[in-house]
Amino acid sequence: ATVRAIHGEDGAVDGYVADVVDLSAYKEAEDTKTAFLAGLSHELKTPLALIQGFAETLQLEHVRGDRALVDEAVGVILDETAHLTRMVEQLLLSARLQAGALTLDLDVVDLGRLLGQAVDEFRGARKTHRWEISASGDLPEVVADPTRLRQVFHNLLSNAAKYAPEQ
Repeated sequence: ATVRAIHGEDGAVDGYVADVVDLSAYKEAEDTKTAFLAGLSHELKTPLALIQGFAETLQLEHVRGDRALVDEAVGVILDETAHLTRMVEQLLLSARLQAGALTLDLDVVDLGRLLGQAVDEFRGARKTHRWEISASGDLPEVVADPTRLRQVFHNLLSNAAKYAPEQ
């Protein structure tokens, strides 16, 4: 808050004006940002630890002859690298969105077809889960950015795979 004296014609103080600013929304935004960064840091540590652990395992002499273990380690490293890449892309996208620098390439999008393609990709990549689409009727065509909408579907499906039990 700032306080300013109001002077009369004779120079004497006639009163005061106080400017009060409610900072609760700012504090809430800062708290949300802090929680986001803490969660992000935790989310980044897991794939990095897996990548490092499996890379170190591959350096062991007795492991190099075990083709199955080498294949498993390389698979985990590739999966976790892809996971990290997606997280960094989402972080950069969030930063561009917050800065107002995100542009959308709007087009007519067949929502059902785009969602079906995303589910098919997950069905092939995450075979431990059962993937199906259920809607009451056909999904409409919408005006949207197909690339961004695909990212939304991938985020939702990735969370479903992450938090849902197998099958």
